[in-house]
Amino acid sequence: MEEQAPGPAAEPEGRNRIWSSVSHVLSHPLFLLATGAVISAIVVPMFTNRWQDHQHALDVQTQIAADVARATTDFREAVEFSAFKPRTWGGTHLDLAYTRWQGDSAVLDAKLRAYYPGSAPLREWERLRESLNVYYDLRVHSAQPADLRYFLHADLGAQPLLEANFVLIRLANAVVASLLHVSPKI
Repeated sequence: MEEQAPGPAAEPEGRNRIWSSVSHVLSHPLFLLATGAVISAIVVPMFTNRWQDHQHALDVQTQIAADVARATTDFREAVEFSAFKPRTWGGTHLDLAYTRWQGDSAVLDAKLRAYYPGSAPLREWERLRESLNVYYDLRVHSAQPADLRYFLHADLGAQPLLEANFVLIRLANAVVASLLHVSPKI
């Protein structure tokens, strides 16, 4: 008897057998278990880590923005409040506020340099910190009342001291706004 070469009718049967085998392997519980383990071990943590990094970045932004607002407001208000009290009272209170400001501003400076190196939030913070220090010096260490009439600001020029508080508030708001527009380096 002569053997016949497989013809076109035999080929689909061979393909069906291969697909049947593949289908059998793919539907086997052990294969499904192994596939689920790979997905659970690699794919799910990858997406979870991305979400956690994003959440951490939001937490950092929020915390630094709150710290900037609190530290600048506390110091600015202490300086303003001391102007209405006698020198003896204001000196002690103001010295404590200045010491706290120096500590708070150093911590904020370090955080901003770590999370926002060379960025707008860091530059805005440096402007605000310098302006608050100049404001403090004018309020506390000025020998002449005439020196207290103007608050010098590098970008805004001479401002009446009464308006200096609003300038400082504007600068603090600029720091907070820039923090919320730039993602920290986590």
